[in-house]
Amino acid sequence: MGHSSFEVKSSTSFYEMLKAQFEEFKKDDTSSKNAILTSILAYHLREWLWKEHEEIIKNILGVHDQSEFNAYTNRRFYGFPIIREICNGSKHFNTNSEAVQSSGLRGGAFSPTAFTPAFNIGVLTINDGTSSIKAINLLEGVLEFYEELINKLGISKRDNRLRDGV
Repeated sequence: MGHSSFEVKSSTSFYEMLKAQFEEFKKDDTSSKNAILTSILAYHLREWLWKEHEEIIKNILGVHDQSEFNAYTNRRFYGFPIIREICNGSKHFNTNSEAVQSSGLRGGAFSPTAFTPAFNIGVLTINDGTSSIKAINLLEGVLEFYEELINKLGISKRDNRLRDGV
């Protein structure tokens, strides 16, 4: 349990915080701030899951240690190396990245002088060297991954039984 994480004391509450942050990002999916905050939470949820549910994860996924769990998640969701780079890039002034060649707000297709700005919708993108990925798609994908993983591990059901005294 995190003593320095305010009221967030379990991987379940951390996951709920991630979902709420993603909802904030969806309100303005051109917000670099919300994309970075969502990425940070998404990346660190793995550690919270491992620390709280190590035995369950070992038994159900057949991994032996945290390194194998991280490798499992990297295999199951293509975007974890990218999310790691966004997370670390926000923590350190890091200009060298293997997973991310560039990222930023790409402008819309319409000329801002000829059309109203409402038609000139930009999009946050990440270029991994071979393709351009929309941040909204990357972050939506990681939420779907976690939803499937948490269901596979039966964590939310276990947490509900503990809360209900079962």
